[in-house]
Amino acid sequence: MKEILLGLEEDRSVSEELVVFHSPDSLFAECCRFLRAKIIRPSSDKPPRTILISSALMGEGKTFVACNLAASISQTPEEYALLVDTDLRNPSAHRMFGISPDEPGLSLRQCGIA
Repeated sequence: MKEILLGLEEDRSVSEELVVFHSPDSLFAECCRFLRAKIIRPSSDKPPRTILISSALMGEGKTFVACNLAASISQTPEEYALLVDTDLRNPSAHRMFGISPDEPGLSLRQCGIA
């Protein structure tokens, strides 16, 4: 059932760090839903078409926040989320969703190799 919500194949092992998936009743999952609501339905303007999660240093939680926010958005029936990990030196979003590192990534697709 959970795999269907995220559109994942059944044989993929989703990381425990994907809190909105594994612990939907947790405080952090609720914070993600609150953030999702504020982003998708802003009180003053149209919702954004693009969201960028960034920081200056490694280890500040960009992948953790981006993956959990994307999963939270994807759980809303009328919304869609496309998560693109553009960290070409140290990509890690694939691990959160149980995608093999051997799968072709962004740079290979841009070069037309994959």
